[in-house]
Amino acid sequence: MKKAIFILAGVASAALSMAQAPLAPGGNSLVPAVALGPGMIIANRVDNFVGLDFFGNIAFTGKMESAVFQRPGGFLSFLYRFENTGGGLADPINRIAATDFAGFATAVRQDPALALGLPTVNAITADRSANGRRVGFDFVAVNPGAKSSLLIIDTNARFFRPGQVSILNGGTANVQAYAPVPEPATMLALGAGVAALARRRKKA
Repeated sequence: MKKAIFILAGVASAALSMAQAPLAPGGNSLVPAVALGPGMIIANRVDNFVGLDFFGNIAFTGKMESAVFQRPGGFLSFLYRFENTGGGLADPINRIAATDFAGFATAVRQDPALALGLPTVNAITADRSANGRRVGFDFVAVNPGAKSSLLIIDTNARFFRPGQVSILNGGTANVQAYAPVPEPATMLALGAGVAALARRRKKA
């Protein structure tokens, strides 16, 4: 695992702001350009990926940077930036999708200024699955030799765990990343609810 490099600057609010695009389950939005703002990287990773098509051919290769960014107030944002390195059939990359955001408020934005060194391609739209688990970003095309803007999913989560990002086009690649996890108090409340329901079923 290599260390991801993200350049941080500016000042921003801890809460989800109007400059971001709120994304409710089942919703979609344009992806505004909004600076990352202040805070600190508390986890990061860089992973190489290989996308295979339906026939098992290598459709594309690339590198994914992912990170957890803690905003003022302790709320977490999940960051993604990828490069198409053009291996295999050298297909463009049109979409990435990250999981698991079920149960959390999310908003999306991107910071093109933080994609340095290569031609930068901005995301056009973002969407969220009906169950809230998946948040996806769509591009016209990130061609070989190009890199995405810094994609940002702001949440009201304070804790994180391992997650996954899928990179899609003519092929698919899955890469380990990060995902939010409920606070311990929320987990305890959910556990108590399940236990109460089990007791009720036994009595019935």
